[in-house]
Amino acid sequence: MKQARAARFSSLLGRYYGRLRREVRETGELYHLLARAARRQPLTPEERRRMRAQLIDVAKVLPALAIFAAPGGMLLLIVLGKVLPFSLLPSAFREDPPAPPPPVPVPVPAADEPVRREVG
Repeated sequence: MKQARAARFSSLLGRYYGRLRREVRETGELYHLLARAARRQPLTPEERRRMRAQLIDVAKVLPALAIFAAPGGMLLLIVLGKVLPFSLLPSAFREDPPAPPPPVPVPVPAADEPVRREVG
């Protein structure tokens, strides 16, 4: 019984350690993207999407850390996690990462059809 519990704890610890490492790596990537944006270097749409997602993660974690630091904050954080309609966990800790949005099809004119341009 104790060995099974220890094995389960070890498995959870390994899984969360990996997620924590991924979150640290993503936050480091956010630092580099913000530095590039501050220097007015262009960012690709994919980089902008990753930067936005990571900023949302940071915005979720900071209030949770402030609540956790308050006296009795650990209990309050557990209650808030159950009551709030959204997760306080960063994306690296979610069980199922959200699927990327489907690509938007771009209409392509036929080869024999002239290209029409709208004016105005």
